Amino acid sequence: MAGFVYKAIDREGKIVRGVLDAENISVFYELIQEYRMFVLSVRERSSFSTALSRITVKRSVTRPEIMEFANNMAIMVKAGLPVTTSIDDIARSTDNKYFSEKLLSIKRRVTQGESLSSAASEEKGLFPDIFLRLIKIGEETGRLDSSLQEIARYLQTIEDFTAAVKKAVIYPLFAVATTLIAMFFWIFFVMPKLVELFQSMEVELPLITQLIIAGSDMAREKWYIILGVIFAIPLIIKIAKRNKIILYAYDQMTLRLPVIKLIAYNKLLALFSEQMRILVAAGVPIDRILTLMEDVIGNEVFRRAIHSVSDSIMSGNSVSDSLKSHSIFPSLFVRMIKVGEESGSLDEQLGFLSDYYLKKLKDISDKMEKMIEPIVMGVVGGIFIVMIVSLLLPVFNLISNVGGR
Repeated sequence: MAGFVYKAIDREGKIVRGVLDAENISVFYELIQEYRMFVLSVRERSSFSTALSRITVKRSVTRPEIMEFANNMAIMVKAGLPVTTSIDDIARSTDNKYFSEKLLSIKRRVTQGESLSSAASEEKGLFPDIFLRLIKIGEETGRLDSSLQEIARYLQTIEDFTAAVKKAVIYPLFAVATTLIAMFFWIFFVMPKLVELFQSMEVELPLITQLIIAGSDMAREKWYIILGVIFAIPLIIKIAKRNKIILYAYDQMTLRLPVIKLIAYNKLLALFSEQMRILVAAGVPIDRILTLMEDVIGNEVFRRAIHSVSDSIMSGNSVSDSLKSHSIFPSLFVRMIKVGEESGSLDEQLGFLSDYYLKKLKDISDKMEKMIEPIVMGVVGGIFIVMIVSLLLPVFNLISNVGGR
């Protein structure tokens, strides 16, 4: 896709300059017409400038922006406005130029006869998978506005999940980062000066100070190895997780670690409940729902359990009985699903479970924040105490020697 630098007159009669990405000059003029501007001049940017722009200019869409798009689309479609008109209005009102261009591209495809789900799916990576699936379901069932509302609610739920998790970890991360900066300054700037001073005065160094100095020397001499290990560990984990056996073991570990499991487990149960509720409310068959859930759940332990549940249901068992055979689904979850099956209110029960586990996740994050704070303070305080003691002991020995003379 090439970039075109243009000079044009906008709808208010003002001269504007800008850059627009398009497949070719013909598509460029189609996009410009969508913006209702009259082109005075246009030239294609060099490949280097185009590549540089793609690196420096924002070319992403945030979850709140997609949520706002879904919510606005739902309101407009429900009011009876055509899909193309709705997309056009939203594209012109958004502040994200990249998103605006993508929406106008989608509108152009819809105008040419494509469905909204098909046109949106051609913009690779723009929308999450469940967004595209629900749009397609909404088109097939004639309930596009309802599907869009469900998308907005789902994305809001994800935002709540993210906010709850961030709230729990932001303080520990800040404390650890501050400590690492202090240690960096101590090791690379303070310790070398102190070592020179102690050596010049022939002060006998205690063991703790010797260990700190040895660690400082190693960090300064082998800093590139330490830095390489820090960057290599996440990369190794990412590559290793491509192996199904390692991925399963890794995901299983996250569900067993004392603190992490509280967040990971409740988040997965809440997401599973919410996504399943949306698809049940949309009228998707239960076997198809579980197949879709396998693709989007994001945890190999849950994925395998869902696959087994799907096979059990296809063999004639009920959803609750199939879930009951897997310990990963708690008894409350199974009971609520059973009630939903027997009463015909499965989507309502799933909505209750989603809200329940989301509330539980928020409560956990609040408790973790209060629980982790003293632990982190203790660890950070301990590190600083070791640093101070390693400094003061040689000074105390020096003063004692001077006093003894």
